[in-house]
Amino acid sequence: MKLIKQFNLWMVIIFLVVSPLCQNPIHGFAETLNKQTNILKIHKNEKEQAVVTLPQFSSDKEITIKTNTVIDIVALEQEQALQNLTSDADKQCISFTYQGPEPFQLFFDTDEVKEQEIIIEQNQEVTTYQLELDESFTETNVTEATSSESEVLEQSSSEVVETSDPSEIERSLETQSSTSNDVESSSTSTTTEQAHKPETRSGDLMSEISADRDAGWKVQLDKQSTLSTALASGNQISYGFATEEDLFLTNIFLTNENGQRVDYRNESNSSNGRGIRFYSFEKVGDYTAIEKVALTAVSVKDNQIRGYGEFTLDHNILYSYKVVVRVTLSANPVTGDIQKQIEIKRVDKPLLGDPQPMNVGFSEIVDTKLNGRDGGDVAYIGNGRGLSLENTPYQLMFRVGETNNDGANPDKWGAAKGTYLDLSIGIHWWYRYAEPGDFFKNRSIIGGEVHGLEGNNGQPGEIAAHYSDAAIAMMWNKQKVKPQETRTMAYTIHLDEINKPKISLQSDIPASLLEGKDIEKVIGTVEAARSSTVDMLYAIDDEPYTKFEEIENKNPGERQEWSLDKIDLSAYKAGKHTLTFLAQDSDDHLSEKITRTFRIVSKDTKYVFDSTVTNMNGLLSKVHPGDRLHYEIYLENRGKNIYFQWKNDFSNYLTLDETSLHIENKRDPKPNVQIKGNTMIYDGAMALNEVITFSFDAIVKEESLGVKLASIVNKASFYEKGSTTKPLVKSDISVANEGVVTNFPKPYLEGQLLNKEIKEEDELVFEGKIGNSTLAKETDSGAWKQVQYVFPEEEGLDLKEIQVLDKNNQPLPDSEVECGIVSETDSQQVKQNYRRMAIARFKKDIFPQEEYHIRVKAKAAKDSSKLNEPIIVHTSAFGTDKTEESVEIEQEIQLPKIQPKEMLTIVEVTEGMDFGEWTLKREKQKRYAEDLSIKIQDTRSGNNSWSLRISSEVKNESGAILPLFFEEGKQKQSLEDGVVIANKGMKELTFGEKSKQKIYAELSPDMTKGHYQGTISWNLMDVP
Repeated sequence: MKLIKQFNLWMVIIFLVVSPLCQNPIHGFAETLNKQTNILKIHKNEKEQAVVTLPQFSSDKEITIKTNTVIDIVALEQEQALQNLTSDADKQCISFTYQGPEPFQLFFDTDEVKEQEIIIEQNQEVTTYQLELDESFTETNVTEATSSESEVLEQSSSEVVETSDPSEIERSLETQSSTSNDVESSSTSTTTEQAHKPETRSGDLMSEISADRDAGWKVQLDKQSTLSTALASGNQISYGFATEEDLFLTNIFLTNENGQRVDYRNESNSSNGRGIRFYSFEKVGDYTAIEKVALTAVSVKDNQIRGYGEFTLDHNILYSYKVVVRVTLSANPVTGDIQKQIEIKRVDKPLLGDPQPMNVGFSEIVDTKLNGRDGGDVAYIGNGRGLSLENTPYQLMFRVGETNNDGANPDKWGAAKGTYLDLSIGIHWWYRYAEPGDFFKNRSIIGGEVHGLEGNNGQPGEIAAHYSDAAIAMMWNKQKVKPQETRTMAYTIHLDEINKPKISLQSDIPASLLEGKDIEKVIGTVEAARSSTVDMLYAIDDEPYTKFEEIENKNPGERQEWSLDKIDLSAYKAGKHTLTFLAQDSDDHLSEKITRTFRIVSKDTKYVFDSTVTNMNGLLSKVHPGDRLHYEIYLENRGKNIYFQWKNDFSNYLTLDETSLHIENKRDPKPNVQIKGNTMIYDGAMALNEVITFSFDAIVKEESLGVKLASIVNKASFYEKGSTTKPLVKSDISVANEGVVTNFPKPYLEGQLLNKEIKEEDELVFEGKIGNSTLAKETDSGAWKQVQYVFPEEEGLDLKEIQVLDKNNQPLPDSEVECGIVSETDSQQVKQNYRRMAIARFKKDIFPQEEYHIRVKAKAAKDSSKLNEPIIVHTSAFGTDKTEESVEIEQEIQLPKIQPKEMLTIVEVTEGMDFGEWTLKREKQKRYAEDLSIKIQDTRSGNNSWSLRISSEVKNESGAILPLFFEEGKQKQSLEDGVVIANKGMKELTFGEKSKQKIYAELSPDMTKGHYQGTISWNLMDVP
């Protein structure tokens, strides 16, 4: 406390000393204003703005400046010290008051600035300054001269165009192109290398900003301003621009009720791995990143925030398209959706009547990271509306089919991995970041149009794919844009907590129906907490969902009834079918599915008997030795009351798990099943229209490797008791029609932090295992190939080393694995990464039953204790199987909260203590707190002391007090008044009868009977 008081006093003293000295320079600047003749230089600043620095003006006085060229009003509007700015229509005369301590800077339109005189009027005095261009404009003039030569060539070409046939025009353009190469070879570029040239603020851009200002938009001084709107969930959604360096990098984030920030994309705002990347293309497959389009200005209107920028797209050596860009984020106050709209206006002025119209497509990629997690299942919203990801309790939606986007929706959209390991680069193992070509591919070997997921007719909630690092991309097809025309593109982001509707089914779905019959009169309820409407959907088998009712959610949170009069089954054949009900609210949240199975049978069907099999470890098309197959057999009696025998023969390539056997027969709660070899037999009874189900698991044997899946058959038969020669009905089911049992790799990944407690700058050691649990056989089909292990450097960590060790804990040789830390600052790196990561690349396959140890060393970063959320490391490993199909696995490692390097704190204290039951006696009684302890951690440097204050209050129902006492030596103090003990260093204190310091309860003969309870309070102080 003393230190804090001295610090505050020191701050006051410095402020009082410095403040008066600031007055003299102000008066000095004011005096220089009276001098009449001055020459000032106009220069280009780092933002390529034309600027001149004028002498300091007197504060709170109106100033008028008159010039001969256009003044950059937008730049001046962002000066906080400038008040009451007005200008004439030509923007060559301005008036204002200036309250800043610094010399005033005047900005001009870079395209029109020239050497000139300017007039400044203040306090009824007029001062003239001669403005000259400094050397920063020399390079510009040379470029303009070169451009003039190009214009001469273009004008010459235009004459040829007017008098020649098309073939001559083409030859003329080729000649002109080669001539231009001679004039300035450095200007030659292709769209794959550079899609734009950085631009200064132009008159076209200023006109757009000015027009918006006239329409009610207000320019913001802070370009990183954000707007926010409250959501019905109680959270808040905020949106704005992330950096002045890139107009397309927008920020949208959620703030929950606990004040936690929830982002939806990776945090990088620079390099090739930035969280949002914008591309252009003139040819499908040839995509160019549009980078470093500066955020020139930001304006706000109502619930919209808009950024401005400009760039140039190079078409070829002769043609380039100059465009002005507006990126607008708008919030829907009802749904909380954020619409991102990109408007690209063509402003170049071609000399030849636009012989090469701008015909360009665009794409935007978002590298998702929802609440700190890179990967997840990417699911369809349904009805062509886009994609969604979940990281409970949050959901992210990319809506690309909004009706209010006025034709600006993406033409294509898709999902892919956000990063790819580029092995072509060699031993450095650099990551390649996803490009549009990873999302949009040709479906024909001869090329043609590319497609994403938009044509798949994905059903609501259907999983498109799982990605360890998920990214979403939108594409807008090529479109011709004439000079002064604007192309608009848009999509919508929804980010909030998941709020699933709840549905119930109140009708029984018949287990079987005769052919020609329909399912009739199905009813249920639905409950949605916030949405305005709820769509009720159903689907049969794998067919698309059918919307059968839209529920008006007039009272959100209350149950609403739904009904379905009839489900037409005329198109379905006899056999087993699955009926699924689903609710989707107006915010696109999906309920849990309700699924029922039914069977269509013919009139003469007496017994419905069928089987299903599921691979509990994966797909039926990829069965490994050791996989668990789950069988279910259904029997429905439509014939007569019967005593029966069920006989089941399973394949010799399977081993029955007897503990999994289950029979559901309401007439026989404890069924007796006889098992002999590969045969199971059950005798039972069932009445007409009753149903019995049988289920069991079987394990695929090792000797099944290479066996055809079609030959692994389960045979179930149903006999009338006493007649086992001919079954009443039977059901044979094979694992699959095609394929064989094979040794696909089954990878696993484990990891943990060895440190139990962490302080800033501590060395951390992560130990893990990576292996392949596939059964070891002579075939190599189970090998996990081209394996890469990745340990990313999360915020708060500083990676130091990665090792891969064998079973003897010895490092693998370089011939088998290469390890390293990938870093942005690595001078050998040829591609940038947005964060560091430890990578191990295996040069050998990881064969079945092989296992390796991974050790990663890191350091807890300085100030990492200030992180609000615990550090979670998302490790992953990926490779391929023999067929080159991707095989990936992920694991999260959560670190304990990092503590400051120097800290005094209570680490652990007994949560509860019970003195038990006492019987009053004539003498006083003592009972010591044998189980009471406290652990104090002190990592401060030096030999500092600390004090611990202990107090308590224990009462019964009537308010009578049970006294607690602290005892040390012969001294005794009541805890009701509080006791202070002093100590130093790391300590674990106990207070039992044999401890140096004791705490006990004292029971007097005159105490009131009752149940006593209360608290013991501990207050640790960093003072002696």
